[in-house]
Parts: sequence; C-alpha cells; structure tokens
Amino acid sequence: MSRRYPPEVHRQVVELARSGTKVSQLTEVFGVSQAAIYDWLKQERVDRGEIEGLSTDQALEQRPQIVDSTGETDRDSAETRFGRSSADSIHSGHGSRGAATIHN
Repeated sequence: MSRRYPPEVHRQVVELARSGTKVSQLTEVFGVSQAAIYDWLKQERVDRGEIEGLSTDQALEQRPQIVDSTGETDRDSAETRFGRSSADSIHSGHGSRGAATIHN
C-alpha cells in the first residue's frame, strides 16, 4: 500500500539523503520506508537529467487527468507533492458530487 507524504517531508528527506544522511536514519526519523526513499532519490536524479528515465513532468503529461468533485486534479496533487507549479492544470469542477472525470 502506497502512503503519501507532505511535499515538505519529501523534499527534506531527499535533501538530507543527498547531503550524506544515512537512509536507515531517515527511515527511523521520518517513518518512510527505505524503498520509498531510494525511489525518491532515483526520480530526483531523473528529473535533474543525471540518469535516463521518465521525468515527473513527462509522466504527468502522459497520464489521463482525473478531476474530482472539488475541481482538484490528480496532477495538481502530484505537482504539489513534487513542488511543480500547478497553475496550468487547474480546472473547474466536472461531474457530479463525489464523482471523478477523466480528461486527456
């Protein structure tokens, strides 16, 4: 089961790991699994162009966009977590209350 962490925790963990803090220590302090931390570090390297792979921006562009009843999209949520600007992807609410609408 995947757990979401606030963007500030994500950024702080990545920053501390890159500065030399042991992943095992970060796991104990923040309660984030070692696998999640290594995934975050790898994705950050992809996003910085250090290694090949699908960047966060590319992944968000390729996914269908899901809009919930409040008008927040899954992209807005991901962009918030990863520190991306969500100004271009904010949409007004679609569908009935509690429903989600998929946009391409």
